[in-house]
Amino acid sequence: MMMKSLGCNFWFASRKVFLFPGLYFGTKRIIPFPKQNQTPELIEFPEQTVVIAKDQPEYRPLPAYQHSDPEGTITFCWKLNFRHRLKILFTGKLWHSVLTFNGPLQPQLLLTDKPEMPKKN
Repeated sequence: MMMKSLGCNFWFASRKVFLFPGLYFGTKRIIPFPKQNQTPELIEFPEQTVVIAKDQPEYRPLPAYQHSDPEGTITFCWKLNFRHRLKILFTGKLWHSVLTFNGPLQPQLLLTDKPEMPKKN
């Protein structure tokens, strides 16, 4: 697999084949791609009220806001690096995995807008 032309002297070099993957203009790499195994980062935010799985080393700690609504809503915040944002921009796809431990699946909601949450006191 060779570099893919994106038109107008822009080229895409896949990390599966090329030693220096990224987006090229002519022969100059203008956007280098970082390591492939990076995952989005869960970040703390001012409204958070709890950290789920804080003392469970087999899981990543989840800073969260626990709403006081009858549905039991919990909100998390993920920070995507540049590569993730670029990939979503070009593919329009975001994959979401949930551990159910063979129990019933709970409703899930992915948002790009921040939901309403009062700041903690």
